[in-house]
Amino acid sequence: MDLVCWLQLFLAFAASSVTLAQESQGPYHQIYPPVNDTDGRTPLYIAVVLSFGGSSYKSVGALPGIQIALDYINSEPSILPGYSLHYTLTDSQCDRSTAIRSYFTQITNPPTKVGWVGSGCSPATEPTAELTQYHNIAQVSCVSSSPDLHNRQRFRYYFQLLSTDAPIAYGFYSIIQYFGWKRVGIITQGENLFIATSDVLKRLLTENGNIEYTEWYFRSEESVSNISIFDSGVRIYVVEMYSINARELFCKAYRSGILPPKYLFLTPNWYVEGWWAEGHTSVDYNCTADELAAVALYNVAPFLAEFPEIDDAVAEPNITLREFRSLYYKAVQSDYNENNRLMEYSDYIFPYAYHCHEATLTFAYALNKTVTDLADDFLNREAAEESGLPEGETFTMANFTYANSGIVTRMFEHLQNTSFRGIGGNDVIFNDQGTRIINRLKVSQYQKNANGTLHRVHVGEVTFTKLNVTFHPLPTSFHFPEGIPNDGMAIEDVVTVSVALTVVYVILATAGLVFAVACILFNIIFREKRLIRLSSPNLNYLIGLGAIVLYLNVITLVIPTTNTHFAAVLCNINPWLISLGYSFCYGTIIIKMIRVWVIFNNPLQLKTSFFRDYLMALFVLSLAVIDVVILLTYTATEAVRDNLGVKLTANRELPKETFGATAEQHKYFFYICKSGGQVVLYTVLFGYKGILQVLALLLAFRTRDVKVKGLDDSVYIAASVYVTSIVLTVIIVSTYTLRDYVNAYPAVVGMGLLLGTTMILGLVFIPRMVGLYKDPKGETITTFGTSGPREEAVESSGGKKDKELQILRRRVSELETSLKQQHASAPVGKESPIFEEIKTNGNNTTI
Repeated sequence: MDLVCWLQLFLAFAASSVTLAQESQGPYHQIYPPVNDTDGRTPLYIAVVLSFGGSSYKSVGALPGIQIALDYINSEPSILPGYSLHYTLTDSQCDRSTAIRSYFTQITNPPTKVGWVGSGCSPATEPTAELTQYHNIAQVSCVSSSPDLHNRQRFRYYFQLLSTDAPIAYGFYSIIQYFGWKRVGIITQGENLFIATSDVLKRLLTENGNIEYTEWYFRSEESVSNISIFDSGVRIYVVEMYSINARELFCKAYRSGILPPKYLFLTPNWYVEGWWAEGHTSVDYNCTADELAAVALYNVAPFLAEFPEIDDAVAEPNITLREFRSLYYKAVQSDYNENNRLMEYSDYIFPYAYHCHEATLTFAYALNKTVTDLADDFLNREAAEESGLPEGETFTMANFTYANSGIVTRMFEHLQNTSFRGIGGNDVIFNDQGTRIINRLKVSQYQKNANGTLHRVHVGEVTFTKLNVTFHPLPTSFHFPEGIPNDGMAIEDVVTVSVALTVVYVILATAGLVFAVACILFNIIFREKRLIRLSSPNLNYLIGLGAIVLYLNVITLVIPTTNTHFAAVLCNINPWLISLGYSFCYGTIIIKMIRVWVIFNNPLQLKTSFFRDYLMALFVLSLAVIDVVILLTYTATEAVRDNLGVKLTANRELPKETFGATAEQHKYFFYICKSGGQVVLYTVLFGYKGILQVLALLLAFRTRDVKVKGLDDSVYIAASVYVTSIVLTVIIVSTYTLRDYVNAYPAVVGMGLLLGTTMILGLVFIPRMVGLYKDPKGETITTFGTSGPREEAVESSGGKKDKELQILRRRVSELETSLKQQHASAPVGKESPIFEEIKTNGNNTTI
């Protein structure tokens, strides 16, 4: 209460000063309609405050909309019967201080105001909306949209026909999301309506889009051209400022070469048509309208869908948009608006004239319901008491004073419950904070028409709630002739193995599969031939099986895919194929090498019966079992950790490229296994296989002189060991060095597998095929060894003794007996001729 008293004293003092200063020209710019035109009805007055011009904004063009509404209200008998409604007009210049002076003028000068419409823009409305509650006046604004006004505790009796500017942030966000931009700049002027919009946008970018943003802020009294903006690498800019500041910003952009199609600005769409051509910019950045239009070209501008759309749609009060336009132009040219600076609106309607028309109707409808409420005796007595009327005297609105809190309470209730179809096509409905509810935005783009003139083109709409934002582009949507501007961040493109590499390797691997199957069939058909039996045909099946698996591994390495699920399958199946294929194919070669060593160079005196086919096959299968155990352990562990999927990694073959006039950057990625445990897996698998490989190399070196005439199995096995060692080395090195190369890794590893597997098959089977062709019965097979003639050869058929082997053994026994006899009869110090022959031939004795 003390605050109210001090405020009233302050207002009284200020009012006296204002009254004296304006006494010579009267306190108001205009009173409309003239009181003598109302046929004796009791006049009621509302204060109307608009901006006649100033440094920021001009809103007096809304005045004809208010006049059209008052003409209807005063001509309609059902609205305010017995009363006429008028306004008293003052100027706010869209300035806080000037708006406060206008407020004092309206309050302290007669007549008493029953309501307030204004005050011309958001900065001017904020102080008046805060003051009207102390005089029990309800205020309805029609040219204000600051989110700061969205505060019922601070502005108790305030309502506004415009939604707050903050929802425009949903438009900016939807456009950014639609084009997939990941980095933007936000340039904000230090006014509440711009700051609040930027705050909403930053929240949306962070919470919903995870989009990077760089922010620049400047105070209204500062020059935006003094801020270092265009050296940040940002290409998409959101502009939150008045149009006069935007012109200065665009001029600096033009001088700095910040032009489409490489750069783009997103601006509010409530700027007037041709805003870039108005006024002039700072001295440092003086630009022509054409230069500013060059910067504005292709810019995108969202705005609330609260403006008229359909010419013949009927709205309150039974008027169409076409009819409203006709009345508006007639009012602009009327004599009573001669001094109101409206002639510039003779060919287009001020955008917010519709809203001020609706604001006046809103207030009149609420006042009409309040007048009806006064028929209630209790409410009437309460209002009369507050107005200081003698007891028993009936209260009418003509008795309203600024002490009538009951009246403003009733007005507030009726305003809060307002609902009618506005001239713009949207319903006039308020939320709990007194702000009109509009959840739809329109989006325009600045494009050139056939004459080369820049104009706005409707390209889409945005619908939004607190939880969802959706952009709906039109069929004739955005126009970017040279491509959509890039946000300055590289576009992440998912690439895969080249088609050419896939075709070549699939053909080669398929040919290899055919070759492997042919080798297996050859082994089956001729397994009873002596030449084939001596090469262990049962083990050759395992070599063929391993080769098939490895050829399949080559195909899986080069299959192109960007499907994450299929990529995960390929990624996790490759270790299984390469490991099991190696164990079957190369593991068999290793055990064969060990057998050759035991037969021809056996320092451990191992029995050759240990190397029968089924025992050697068990050795190979044991390697496969070890692989399966390791792979299952790895798979189970990574499945628990949810690491069996894939992730994107940068392709080091071609990390980045730039294209076109928009300087669009592309960075290339491809899918690899998500699990970091694959490095450990390959280390374990290749580790123990490498140990076996080293052992095989040593044995191959020790048995390098073993030869079998007509068979030469040991020579081919040794060659196979050398080949497998090279292939294993290539695979290991590639796995640790080429994983980030989308084509190089499968090309090198695949080629290693193709060459290695094909050479193994060739060394194992082709000599058999050639030998079988030359010697179908195997009669020329003779053994040479590093330890001289051996007493036996081990066949692969499970140890069967054929007749030839028995004859050979008997012959060896006879020769040994003969040697002993000759040695016994020979003179001392002289060797027998046979021993001399053996000594001469050394280790290459033919048996």
